Amino acid sequence: MTEISIRGREFFLDGRPTYAGRVFDGHAVQGLLFNVRAVQATFDDANPETRRYWAYPDTGEWDPERNVAEFCAALPSWREHGVLAFTINFQGGGALFAPEIYDHFDNNGFTSRGDVRPDYGERIARVLARADELGMAVIVGLFYYT
Repeated sequence: MTEISIRGREFFLDGRPTYAGRVFDGHAVQGLLFNVRAVQATFDDANPETRRYWAYPDTGEWDPERNVAEFCAALPSWREHGVLAFTINFQGGGALFAPEIYDHFDNNGFTSRGDVRPDYGERIARVLARADELGMAVIVGLFYYT
């Protein structure tokens, strides 16, 4: 399992400082943890009225399984280009700010009782497993502000 730790002011992945010995624009970046906000990686919309807004152009349908599969398939390229970490969230993020959509779409990894939705939990687990295979760190958010 990929292990992330902090020693002093530096992040370490699997016992090694991130970006060891690297410098950017005259500044040392060793020990920093650059990350990508990828909170829509596990996105779904449980509202049938707004789900159509996320449809793929080639199928005309929204498919959360395709979304997460394509995200996981892209991760090796991210890793090869130096991305060591990314953020996902059980409630996604603001997918689109248009009040007629934003105020109604349902991208929530939790039931109204607070239990993890099984489909959402499975997508999160797939992302975590793929990141672990690649030696990447994942910052997992539970709640979005809405």
